[in-house]
Amino acid sequence: AHLSAGESDTSYQRRNEEYVRIHQKMSFQPKDGRTWYKIHDHHEIFLFGDLNYRVRSSGEDELKVQSPLLETY
Repeated sequence: AHLSAGESDTSYQRRNEEYVRIHQKMSFQPKDGRTWYKIHDHHEIFLFGDLNYRVRSSGEDELKVQSPLLETY
């Protein structure tokens, strides 16, 4: 994934919205062609890419503190 860049609050919000969109719409079809699976139908999830979350001047890490990316389901 390559999420939106930028340091503004709108850029941060856009990154979160893009992640949520990926999370909601990503689906996988098994070889038998029957049932489509969503991300959380799997035991392990790996997301690689340039996520563009920032460590702000206050020391706050956007990814750890304010992003839905690391939520446990």
